[in-house]
Amino acid sequence: MTISNSDSAPAAALARLSEPLIELCTASAATVLPRISPRQLHVLLTVLAEEPITLGTLGRRLGASPSATSRRCDRLQAAGLLTRTGGPADRRTVFVGVTAEGRLLLHRIREKRHRDLRRVLDRMDDDRQHALLRGLLAFSAAAVAPSGAGGEKPA
Repeated sequence: MTISNSDSAPAAALARLSEPLIELCTASAATVLPRISPRQLHVLLTVLAEEPITLGTLGRRLGASPSATSRRCDRLQAAGLLTRTGGPADRRTVFVGVTAEGRLLLHRIREKRHRDLRRVLDRMDDDRQHALLRGLLAFSAAAVAPSGAGGEKPA
């Protein structure tokens, strides 16, 4: 596949080319029990990354309304994957955490994903694997950098 020089071509190519990776990662998670949806996985990973996190902050991170965030957490809590506790100073503040069972599930999902990715990478030569990783590192850095924080393209 060639990429033209128009401004939208790299984004369009990335959108198309990332589909097998997204499908592989989604399928990996779907085979681990208990099964959770991609949205629920996102909630667990967000909570794990920022523990302790309030329900309100979680909702902002997810871009979800307070009621939608609460419903997502309800399902994960019912499955034994999340806990909710009232804040020590203000019981109206609710903190969310990942349970030991939730951590184990995330570990199993990561292990399965690792095995699935390894099978694909084993079909690539070393140079292409390294090129892919360099590109993904650059993409990841740009994705988390604040807007206008030196993420300009080199001349």
